[in-house]
Amino acid sequence: MRADKFLFHHKKLGKKAAQKSIAEGRLWVNGRQVSHAGHEVGKFDQVRFDTEILANARAHYIMLHKPAGYVCATTDKLSPTVLELLPEMTEPLHLAGRLDKFTTGLVILTNDGKWSREITSPSSKVGKVYRIEAENKIENQMIEAFKAGVFFEKEKVKTQAAGVTLITPMQMELTIYEGMHHQIKRMLLKFNNRVVSLHRKSIGTLHLDLPEGDFRELTEEELQSMGKICSPEEPHTV
Repeated sequence: MRADKFLFHHKKLGKKAAQKSIAEGRLWVNGRQVSHAGHEVGKFDQVRFDTEILANARAHYIMLHKPAGYVCATTDKLSPTVLELLPEMTEPLHLAGRLDKFTTGLVILTNDGKWSREITSPSSKVGKVYRIEAENKIENQMIEAFKAGVFFEKEKVKTQAAGVTLITPMQMELTIYEGMHHQIKRMLLKFNNRVVSLHRKSIGTLHLDLPEGDFRELTEEELQSMGKICSPEEPHTV
């Protein structure tokens, strides 16, 4: 957002008054005096007008080990939500990719919209690794189809080629790059098989390392590693 527009929203200054205030050196962004009205103010910039702090939002990037029975939603009338596992936050968080109620594993919550969109966009090719236990034996035909891509009639789309590692005759690890509704369950149903249990182990370079129900902020190293495929809105502070 332009600096003059920012002052309009936060101080109700008209364009000319905002430009005059900026020219007088009254606006500071991240400790530096702003000199022109077109200066871009980011979501996570600290902004000061004279001595008044107008914005000081902190970016949050949280890894959570979701237990079964929790829903990936901000509110739900019938079931507990993953947000109930976190302390109350000053910044509203959203989910960067959801899991259904009975799927366990890695969930990322953030207030950085650009970053989360890039994580979840199929075009970014961020792999998500799941451990799957199937009801019936996992046949070679299924494995080869998953590696080639599966066509969904409803969306009229073919999934990207998945990575498949067979663990036991009825267990495998599957790497997918989309997040369509009940995608993995529907992929197995194509071959008259069903998911007994489903657990997400990783998203991109982020690997779950927490006990069930626990959470933590991502480290700077993890954010930099993900930054190779995703570009955050602003420099991260953790």
